[in-house]
This record gives sequence, structure tokens and C-alpha cells, in this order.
Amino acid sequence: MLKIFVSMVNNLGFEDVLAAKHGGEALEVLRENEIDLLLTDWNMPVMDGVELLKQIRRTPKLQDLPALVFTARAAKEDIVAALRAGADSYIVKPFTLGQLKSKMDSIMGKRSVRQLERLLLGRNEPRVVDGRNLVLRPSADVRHDCAQLCLL
Repeated sequence: MLKIFVSMVNNLGFEDVLAAKHGGEALEVLRENEIDLLLTDWNMPVMDGVELLKQIRRTPKLQDLPALVFTARAAKEDIVAALRAGADSYIVKPFTLGQLKSKMDSIMGKRSVRQLERLLLGRNEPRVVDGRNLVLRPSADVRHDCAQLCLL
């Protein structure tokens, strides 16, 4: 599944992709790298995507990272749980490339607004992460198509 997901992201134009086998490894990569967007699967070994989000939101360096959770869980209570854990958006598998792009565009648009607000207020540029695990490395340009995408 991870290879398929990396391929989907590559097809969206992101070539610099990192991958992590589980949430624990993803958290370590996120702590060690500057990330713009996190794409995470709910179901991962060691640490699931919801727990990963909770850890990220408790980490000052990572707490503002935009995050997209993807999973086969479609129940309303699962969606609410992911959002409460800190997901910016949620997508149910299977999903199309177009659906993924739409979700990523929406999240990165919100990121751009937050980033602009911080720049105008004189704060540091926010770091952003995404989950099973996709991350974008920050660039000087706030547009998502100029950032490098990394998959955890």
C-alpha cells in the first residue's frame, strides 16, 4: 500500500518522497526534518495514525503541521476521533488521485493562510506535516507546488 501511495503522490508532481514503516518511525522523521504536510494512514503498526497525530500536537515544533488521515474507517465516530486528534482532513480508502489532490490543495491552502498570518505577525514560518505518512519540506514559496513532498 505504501508504494502505491508514494506512486500516487509522485503522479501529483511531488518527487522527493520519504516513507516510514510505522508511526513511531514517522514521528522520529518528523522531529528530525522540516516538514510542510503530513499524510498518515490510521492503521499502522507500533503507533497508529491517531496516536501519531496526538504526539505531533503535543510537540511544539510540530503542533501546527497540517495533517491528512486516510483509512478504510468510514464511521462518523472514526472521523470525529481523527479530527479531535488533530487531523486537518480525512479521506476514506479507496480514493482517487483527484480526491487526494483536492484534499491536499485544501490543506495547503489553509497552511498558506496560517503561514502568511505568521509572517505578517513576525513569527517564524510554521512547520507542516502529513501522515502514513506524507510530509512536505518547507520552501521560501508558500505555494504547495513549490514544496518538496516527503512520505513517511
